[in-house]
Amino acid sequence: MKENQKLEAGFFRAKEIIEYLENSDPRSRIILGSTIIDELLRRLLERRLVNDQKVLGEAFEFNGVLGTFSSRIKMCYLLGEISENIYNELEALRKIRNMCAHRIKIITTDDPQIIEYEKKLRLVRDAIKGIEENKQLSTFIMSIACYIVAIVKRITRTTSFTKRPYELNNLGFEDIDYKYMDGEL
Repeated sequence: MKENQKLEAGFFRAKEIIEYLENSDPRSRIILGSTIIDELLRRLLERRLVNDQKVLGEAFEFNGVLGTFSSRIKMCYLLGEISENIYNELEALRKIRNMCAHRIKIITTDDPQIIEYEKKLRLVRDAIKGIEENKQLSTFIMSIACYIVAIVKRITRTTSFTKRPYELNNLGFEDIDYKYMDGEL
């Protein structure tokens, strides 16, 4: 997403996103899901850094220090904004996304590399026992939803420079989270 792109109120709650993720081809699903997470990481970092629009703009340019999905994942982890578990899963998601964005050949869910990286997306499988390993679509969509919850919770909370506990323990949305997703904060 383009920096400072204004999103409609309620964007992150839109049923259309989930429906699109459910009904689109694997490449589109992976790229859109990753782009949403990338945008939320950017917003999280913007809320935690000094509010100097010129320097922030330069930092988030493509060649800037925070201009890539990879650099945003790493910085959020190093600031203690995401747990090591979420960091590792987002790194796996980033690798899947890069495969989809930079390969010419058609990507399918049967691709051995995709399967290998998707096995690293453990948050949902560990939290909800009984999800079959071969339910890639459901697991991927639920993983994206869980990452959204975890990151929005960090955006709407005070910052800490300590290592965060695993977000899975507190994934329920609260009123302040809904206000953020509705564009009120």
